[in-house]
Amino acid sequence: MTTQSVDRAEAVAATLREEFNGRKDTLLVVELTSLVRLLRSIVNGINLFLAGLAAISLLVAGVSIASTMLMAVIRRRQEIGVLRAVGYGRRDIVRVLVVEAALLGAIGTVIGLTIAVLVTMVANALFLGNPVAFAGESLLYLGAAALFGIGISLVAGVYPAWRAANDRPVEALRG
Repeated sequence: MTTQSVDRAEAVAATLREEFNGRKDTLLVVELTSLVRLLRSIVNGINLFLAGLAAISLLVAGVSIASTMLMAVIRRRQEIGVLRAVGYGRRDIVRVLVVEAALLGAIGTVIGLTIAVLVTMVANALFLGNPVAFAGESLLYLGAAALFGIGISLVAGVYPAWRAANDRPVEALRG
């Protein structure tokens, strides 16, 4: 028997089970809707796993950017001291270093998105036969990933910038 709606299919399956299956299962009723639900739950689980993996990798990237910025601040301590001595304020130093962190994040984001798009194009070509078979919401995901990557780098650059801005110019010039 074939039905046109999911609700009708479930109702027919329940009626057939009640009518033909007494104490023994004599009739096996297979609903495609249950298979579709199972596949959706599997795909949702995989998506959740991949999102968690992406979050962990972004956290690692944020820690790496913070470490890189801290090392840059330590190496450029005298340069920052000179800037402070010639009149740059704490906000100016913070602004310079946060912009540097944002640029670092933007470059990493562009490289990461380029690799992701290329890998997706190869997968689309292999499995779908069309390398540019992207869903419309894929572009939204790419935009969100770009904003998130740059945002993580901004957050990771705040502490090193604050630390550099709060060094006394005299101490920074001494080395």
